[in-house]
Amino acid sequence: MSSSLHTAQELLNTVMRWQSEPDQATQDLLPAGLEAHLEQLKDLPLGMAYVDDEREELVVGLAGERDREDAGRALRALLGDVPLRLSSVQVTRDDAPAKKEDCRPIWGGVRMNSGATIAVVYKLSDGSLGTILSSHAVGEGTGQTVGQAAITSAYGKVTINPSLKSRYSDSALAVITNTRIGGEPNKIWAAPNTAYTVNDYAISSNTPLRLVIYMQGAQTPELQRGVIWQKGVTIKDARGVLYDQVLATYSAQSGDSGAPIFYMTEYPGYVVFVGLHAGRIIEDETTYAYYSTWEAIRAELKLPQYKGAEVSAPSAQSVK
Repeated sequence: MSSSLHTAQELLNTVMRWQSEPDQATQDLLPAGLEAHLEQLKDLPLGMAYVDDEREELVVGLAGERDREDAGRALRALLGDVPLRLSSVQVTRDDAPAKKEDCRPIWGGVRMNSGATIAVVYKLSDGSLGTILSSHAVGEGTGQTVGQAAITSAYGKVTINPSLKSRYSDSALAVITNTRIGGEPNKIWAAPNTAYTVNDYAISSNTPLRLVIYMQGAQTPELQRGVIWQKGVTIKDARGVLYDQVLATYSAQSGDSGAPIFYMTEYPGYVVFVGLHAGRIIEDETTYAYYSTWEAIRAELKLPQYKGAEVSAPSAQSVK
């Protein structure tokens, strides 16, 4: 059953990518035989898809006003006889005015360009320092000036930022070139003059469901706590399609885009970085945050591996 569910999700992922980029190249990715159904597929208001392995069903979030029963018939015609649960979703990416002031040197969890959050400062292969940021917050392409806390305090420019039309992470990289501002790698703001130290970076296969995680956003006043709810989630909005996102239960608001997501270790003040906050999604009446995983960020931003290997699974005490 699990195999057929994941195959069905892959088909929906392809359809969502085609909806986001309706050109011949993406149309060619659709399985043979769907050509006659393109008009019907174009109108399907797909906003989210993931496999709920615990319930053994495919969850599809509908983001538009189309009748759910009608959409269900269209989906069953497309996917065949797989257990299907439909929900209504609203997708929000959290870019808006934020709160914190200048942080020198730059740490993660502080304000960027007055409207988002810096995830973390990371040491690059050539020894320079880069900031990991929200792609949608900096805008399309590269070359944009970024500053902390505001753009008037510029520290560098965006150097890597693939198109959000089809991505696995909502991330971008800006290299720190203003030495007067500088940056300190692997630090996340905890309190005035106090930082968490990132002891390691965890890939998603080592972060189980219900793991307790935290978000330090520049807009949200307090450190936010939640658990990992679902993994392998596909989310589509007006910007494009994000694959393999993680749903979580921590609270977030506009201005938290790019915020670091991490879990605490058994050593006070030391944390493990797991991802970057991308946005929120309302499924029926429940609001979830979602974040992009470390392995996707690292691959798409071409970052060097940290300490030679990603961290192993957390201890049982971290899981609730």
